[in-house]
Amino acid sequence: MSKPVKINYTNVAEKELRKLTKETARRILNKVLENTLQPDILVRAKPLVGRLAAMYRYRVGDYRVVFVLDDAGNVIMLTVLTIKHRKDVYRS
Repeated sequence: MSKPVKINYTNVAEKELRKLTKETARRILNKVLENTLQPDILVRAKPLVGRLAAMYRYRVGDYRVVFVLDDAGNVIMLTVLTIKHRKDVYRS
């Protein structure tokens, strides 16, 4: 069995979660946790391209959870950078 992955939410991500309804925020938190419990946590993630190339995203309904991995051979920490509606997430 693989080591558990630590999930870290930035202050920005926490603030964005607080703006959502409790039901939506709970759904997002549960989906992130569920995905990190998979043997390969990137199996449901999509790599981003362009200026966001080192990042990945999970899709949770109309929301996107953008994250990066702290990796030293094994994935040890997933840092959630932002949580936004799909129409806003990739805008600068």
